[in-house]
Amino acid sequence: MNSDELRILLEKLQAGTITGEERQKLDAWDQVAEKQEGLTALLTENERGELRRRLWNNIQTQTNTAATVIPVSKGIKRKLYARIAVAASILVFITAGTLYWMNRSTQPDMAVRQPIQQQDIQPGGDKAVLTLADGTTVQLDNSKNGMLAIQGNATILKLDNGQIAYNIGTEQSGALHYNTITTPVGGQFKVILPDGSKVTLNAASSLHYPAQFIGGERKVTLTGEGYFEIVHNDAQPFMVSVKNIEVHDLGTEFNINAYDDEPVIQTTLVSGLANVRNGSEIVNLQPGKAARVKGADTKVDDADTGSVTAWKNGLFQFDNAGIETIMRQVARWYDVEIIYKKQIAEKRITGKAFRNSTLSEMLKILELSGIHFKIEGRKIIITG
Repeated sequence: MNSDELRILLEKLQAGTITGEERQKLDAWDQVAEKQEGLTALLTENERGELRRRLWNNIQTQTNTAATVIPVSKGIKRKLYARIAVAASILVFITAGTLYWMNRSTQPDMAVRQPIQQQDIQPGGDKAVLTLADGTTVQLDNSKNGMLAIQGNATILKLDNGQIAYNIGTEQSGALHYNTITTPVGGQFKVILPDGSKVTLNAASSLHYPAQFIGGERKVTLTGEGYFEIVHNDAQPFMVSVKNIEVHDLGTEFNINAYDDEPVIQTTLVSGLANVRNGSEIVNLQPGKAARVKGADTKVDDADTGSVTAWKNGLFQFDNAGIETIMRQVARWYDVEIIYKKQIAEKRITGKAFRNSTLSEMLKILELSGIHFKIEGRKIIITG
């Protein structure tokens, strides 16, 4: 299939006029394209951008007064294909249940949308600073692969995939050398700790840890948000200190969200076992549960682990989330300030969006909920 044929089929798919035979041809193209990403060259960069704007998936908006479901034709599920990513080709599925075309009559008027189109802000990326025990700093996103530094008995390496790791010598004693990885607003980073455990830091976060774990425990300190994949060791338990609480690993993958502007400290268990200690209170977590700590109170509730951990997989994913919760995530990832010009009615949003989208693309999705924005520099002013 050449580029002209592909464009025609995609246009028919968008308009809902595609025939069964043409859909089979598009399906066949997609199966090949999924294995050969170079086929995305059939579309220009502008076309891929336009498709990405049009083919957002699974957006459903509910208000506190009435549920508003984005229009969709009933019946057989639809597959919408677009090999449209910034860093790599991504196949987007939009199924019956939620669907919205940006050129339908229900879209926000151009007076609202135009200012967003005139200014664009790029998404965050892999950015972090490593602070060594002596105060020396290393800009990790700009540093070359290979050895970065030596901390006591540990050699710090930057791997080919951009992560950093620690190579520990045979001697397991000596002074502790503490390192800190800090991500800026609009940054994220993954580190492999000296014991082989992995931590992915979200934007505006930090992890303080020793370059070598010595003694009867492995203890690190987190600010912001991090996803932990712990190598379990009964002889050397792993614990995360977060403000006034501790999370103890019992063979675990878990996410901790402890931003200062969030109402609670939330620890969500994905697999294994863990306990959360808030003063003298200890609560045990099972997979799919979250401990929410506010002051001296700790509550354990069911959690949607997919939504909680989507950020580390390159997605925004909202499950009946309020607009203020969503905008806090937007502010951290795009390094923007959110200003509410007036109080807005409570709205709940369920859906997904790619974190590699530009700010304007992200805001167009949120406009579907009836929220209106104005951009002034790096400020997003919510006008209604």
